[in-house]
Amino acid sequence: MDNNNYRKVLIQEASKWGLILGITVFALSLVGNSFGTVLAIVSSLLQVAVMFVINMNVGRIMAPLRDKYTFGNSMGTILLTMVFAGVIIGAGEYIIQLNTPDYFDKIFELQLERFKNNAEYTQIITENRGMIERIMGNPLTMLISGVINMVLFGGIVGLVNSAYLRNDRKID
Repeated sequence: MDNNNYRKVLIQEASKWGLILGITVFALSLVGNSFGTVLAIVSSLLQVAVMFVINMNVGRIMAPLRDKYTFGNSMGTILLTMVFAGVIIGAGEYIIQLNTPDYFDKIFELQLERFKNNAEYTQIITENRGMIERIMGNPLTMLISGVINMVLFGGIVGLVNSAYLRNDRKID
């Protein structure tokens, strides 16, 4: 497949799977942020599992389209998918903040509950609450935060996926 067609398919698949991943991770984040610590941990583990499965799906779709699907090709595909997912998550977080006036209160209370044994962390959160609310209330900050988080976490998961998906190994 020539590069132009490959890029078109890449953008289509990355955006489609990024949308699915973004919505799924966003929903799991809402569940994790709405309830106690145990459900937050389960939600985080499910997010990683979903990232892994979606990365594998995108890689399995894209790998046959190249004669040589290298580790770099795979990571690029995964990171592009993560960018699309991050935009969806960042936008979703901002919309939730606009429509739920007590969103920050819930998040802060959960954070304080999770780290109640760490007095230093609790003090830092409590003292800087106003500044954190101003920063997190900015739509650009939420968008950038969503993208950075997904690229970092998805990139880590993508390392494992890419090592498995590449088809440039020599088999003698």
